[in-house]
Amino acid sequence: MAPRSESESGHDIDVAHWGRMARWELEEAVALALGRDPDTVSFEELKNDTGSEFGKEFAKAFRLARRARERAVYFYPIIPRDFVEWAKTVEFPFPEDLAAEVIKASPNQINYRPKYEALLPQHEAALKEIERLKTQTSGPPQEKGLSTKERQTALKLIIGMAINGYAFDPNASRSGTAAEIASDLHKLGLSIDEDTARNWLKEAAEMLPGGKNPQED
Repeated sequence: MAPRSESESGHDIDVAHWGRMARWELEEAVALALGRDPDTVSFEELKNDTGSEFGKEFAKAFRLARRARERAVYFYPIIPRDFVEWAKTVEFPFPEDLAAEVIKASPNQINYRPKYEALLPQHEAALKEIERLKTQTSGPPQEKGLSTKERQTALKLIIGMAINGYAFDPNASRSGTAAEIASDLHKLGLSIDEDTARNWLKEAAEMLPGGKNPQED
């Protein structure tokens, strides 16, 4: 949108009043940019006004200004000078006399943009650290594997209980011990499948003197 001259806008804005305002609402800023005094505009009616030329122009201008606000191009509530400078950058229409009044009054308005931009990297770094800490505290516990010595001890216990408790014969070509163990564990509410039990028995059998497990032949 090309900026309109003051003569083309024919606005009835109270320049002194709006130019010295410390903050603007987005609807006010857009109305002012289009040469209309916000006090004379019914924003509720504009929401449903898609037929008039001003309604269409306001809708387009409002969409552009809102998206710039969402991207933090300027702050909200709006600092008038920020909005005027943004309007010039994107060739957004804005009455020249109002812009001049805003610039004149701006020394009395605090611009927080430099402070915001200076603190933004710290803010982003803090958010990343929070996410990292959340992952550490809420993630699943890390499994601790058995050491070699601990695994050997577990295998000795397994083969000892299998032979003495289930009459497991490591030298038999076939054995129903694995199925029996899986069934007994299931009765206790502990889930383990037969193949898993059989694999542990085969590995445990290697702990016996000689370490030969005929079931693997």
